[in-house]
Amino acid sequence: HKLMLQIKADINDPNILQYQEEYNKKLQFLKQKCPVIYHSLYPYQLDTLKKAFLSRRQGRLLIADEMGLGKTLQALAISVCLYSHWPLLIICPAILRSTWVNEIEKFISFIKAKDIFILYNSITFNRQLFDQAKIVITSYTMQRKLQNEFQNKKWDIIICDESHRLSTFGDKNYQFLHTLMIQAKYCMFLSGTPYLNKAIDIYRPLSTL
Repeated sequence: HKLMLQIKADINDPNILQYQEEYNKKLQFLKQKCPVIYHSLYPYQLDTLKKAFLSRRQGRLLIADEMGLGKTLQALAISVCLYSHWPLLIICPAILRSTWVNEIEKFISFIKAKDIFILYNSITFNRQLFDQAKIVITSYTMQRKLQNEFQNKKWDIIICDESHRLSTFGDKNYQFLHTLMIQAKYCMFLSGTPYLNKAIDIYRPLSTL
């Protein structure tokens, strides 16, 4: 009930005009910085950007479109709008790491290969590349194994892909990720999979946001 009251307060936020001005600036920045993304967005995807920024939660949201409707593109568009807050941390299932790299290379032309650090395993972890990267891509498994490395670095913007998987985490593993995302100024959950089991499954991501 408390969570629903907070959501209702967001909708009726009196600062909406201020948010609109900031949103217009972000959209103009996206158009100039990354025209490929800007011109690739459909109207419903632009609507997601509006919802991301036209509330006091400013860039903290759950993108729950069905598969194939461009959740990744929307998340990247929002991330570019927030470029001044990078480095960007992307946490996803291991099998999707290369997919994220492909989408970044396709849509974000100003990002070079050297700007992306993909964390495959703890053995090949490179602290220098990790610290210098503009984008870090890791799996949920590697994020748990290298908790200290992630905890010791400041993250202002985090994307969690296939976020419904959080419902399968044990309390200890979930708590670390929850803390990491609470400390971040901006956070996006992406999931096209319905939450069908217990209310706590959807409460976790919503309370984190």
